[in-house]
Amino acid sequence: MDAPLIKNKFSLVIAGILTIPLLYFIADRIQLLHVGVHVDGVVEEVTAHNDRCSRRSGKHTTYYDCTKYNAIIGFNTLPPPIHSTFELSWWSESWHNQPVTYSSRQKWDLTKVIYDPKKISRVYEDTLWGIWWVPIMNLVMQLSFFGWAFSEEKKKY
Repeated sequence: MDAPLIKNKFSLVIAGILTIPLLYFIADRIQLLHVGVHVDGVVEEVTAHNDRCSRRSGKHTTYYDCTKYNAIIGFNTLPPPIHSTFELSWWSESWHNQPVTYSSRQKWDLTKVIYDPKKISRVYEDTLWGIWWVPIMNLVMQLSFFGWAFSEEKKKY
């Protein structure tokens, strides 16, 4: 008797459910790229705060103290010019209380911005990762669940 192809139906259902937000995010980003306005932004403020971070090595996750950085990016919309801002977060330094000077971005640095002229609050850093990170992470999760649906469970002896 042949073993069933689908080993974990629950994972297959989760992978199917994750298709809905994935399609929404892809359509949303394509629409933004179609109507979005590309402008230059400026880092107006950089802040640092203590947090807990993690790194995974094989099956082990290590937690450690870190400093995370946030920046307020300011930009002017095209006519009529309206000054607007959004917050951007990125990787951190190990250990607490690291100075803002360790940040990869500093005050007055330039950065590309894309925004929706009909909804200025819909704004992203104009980079591949800045625009597409949410759909990419959704796809990674979906493919993981899809893979688990067809994989054998490890037997514990």
